[in-house]
Amino acid sequence: MSLPAILCLHGSGVNATIFQFQTATLQHLLSKTFTFIFLDGPFETRAGPGVLPFFDGCEPFFRWKSKSDDNVFATEEVEDEVRTLIRETLKTRDDWVGILGFSQGGRMAAGLLAEQERREEVGEEEEGAGFKFGVFVMTPEPPMTGLVYEEGVEVRIQSPSVLVSGKKDFWYESSKRMREKYFEEETSKLVEFDVDHRMPNASADVKIIALEVLRLYLETTGIRGILNQ
Repeated sequence: MSLPAILCLHGSGVNATIFQFQTATLQHLLSKTFTFIFLDGPFETRAGPGVLPFFDGCEPFFRWKSKSDDNVFATEEVEDEVRTLIRETLKTRDDWVGILGFSQGGRMAAGLLAEQERREEVGEEEEGAGFKFGVFVMTPEPPMTGLVYEEGVEVRIQSPSVLVSGKKDFWYESSKRMREKYFEEETSKLVEFDVDHRMPNASADVKIIALEVLRLYLETTGIRGILNQ
């Protein structure tokens, strides 16, 4: 029997293979409970911060928007190429439970959750959708969705979520504002580590994240997952 799936969206300037490597310990700890599905963003770009020289030779690198990465706070809508990629991926299985995103991938993940909740609010259905929780790592504001800029629409993500911030991250303050401005306080939790803009890799830190994911899974499904020691 297949395990329920978590969709994983990398940051700008890496790719799915690198993100698999960056999350290897987290995947191991949760390997008895979830399947992790990784996607490449549709737009090629230069290497992101800290990617080289360690991942030299792992090109091409990708991002989730077609325009320059220089202003991550610019007004954005999810682009057609991304919508098509996500939609077709979600159709491949019916057991999606969560979405995990790092940095720009976290902004994309937050946008997808916000739009899912909006569709549910107005009674629209979309094949394959149905994330129950979100995990956002080093993710600056705002969510990548046009809803943020739509008059009369307030984006407050209600899906149970964990937001992981690094106290040494250059987007630390923005990542805290992401939760304060766009997530419901009652259903979201901020977890902070003494790291810069990267996936936490200390064993104790990754275990904390894994336990938070299992908590979200229990809260949203009633199923108690297993931590693989």
